[in-house]
Amino acid sequence: MNSSLNPAAAPFFPISPTSQTSQVPSTTVFPNLSPLTSPFHPRTFSSVLMLTINCRSVSNKLGELSTIANQQNPAIICLTETWLCSSSHFDLPGYTCYRKDRPVNGSTRGYGGVAVLVKQNSLFRCRTRYDLDRPNVEALWVELSCKDAGHRPFLVCCAYRPPSSLLYDVNTFCDNLEDVLRSVDLTH
Repeated sequence: MNSSLNPAAAPFFPISPTSQTSQVPSTTVFPNLSPLTSPFHPRTFSSVLMLTINCRSVSNKLGELSTIANQQNPAIICLTETWLCSSSHFDLPGYTCYRKDRPVNGSTRGYGGVAVLVKQNSLFRCRTRYDLDRPNVEALWVELSCKDAGHRPFLVCCAYRPPSSLLYDVNTFCDNLEDVLRSVDLTH
């Protein structure tokens, strides 16, 4: 099994060595939001298992992804660097896939790209929040609402920023995400 998707080698959150140095601590990105005051904090969904995987091409790792999904049984899977393009077919049995592919721009290969997979027959109703898209930010926002009444909806964002981005790009990326979080309304 490829160690990039092996939960034993990197439980739940595999990160490529090049991306470790480019991560920005969440406290510096969203200093005014705390888990208890955030309008999208899933207070009632503390037992939901969510996986995040940097795939570096998901098409050739579907078998491994399926094995991990069957072993871990996550309700939500976020995938970065899917490398899919609009003509690519991708389906993980038992999951509904929401995806945002990076535009190809004349190449036949799509790098980048993000996806959010939500377990079918789960507790959630889902919808893609296209209104939260920002130019030049590779992020997919999915709103999840519990099918049972009385629970507030929450957002899952799967975002990717190439490690080769300039510091200006990092700041713009973080500013755009912070802008989205300040504009979110989940009260309906």
